[in-house]
Amino acid sequence: MLSVYLSGVAVLAWRKFHFAGVWSSIFVTSIPIVLYLDVLAVIVQVFKRIPSLVALAPTLSESPFLVTQFVVLMPFAMYSAVAAKRFHDEPRTGREAVPELPAPFLLSAFDAKCS
Repeated sequence: MLSVYLSGVAVLAWRKFHFAGVWSSIFVTSIPIVLYLDVLAVIVQVFKRIPSLVALAPTLSESPFLVTQFVVLMPFAMYSAVAAKRFHDEPRTGREAVPELPAPFLLSAFDAKCS
């Protein structure tokens, strides 16, 4: 459920607040966490379903499972650090703040065909 809530926060930061102020930092940190939690769920399912991995880590607290978690966590941590460093926190103003939707163009093209 944490993944779903963080996804919702990321969508709010992107669509409602347009990365303004602290929302850019919230977005850039929540996306890698959401992706890691989803991959972690897949790893847990793999360790529960594949018989040879069940034999290695029957309670999911043994070292093979923990090492796998750590090995998968490292690329996500590096990705998060790079994303946070490269993500620009520049205020958007004017027409750049909210992209214009193509709906008016489509309606005018439809009206021109019907006339």
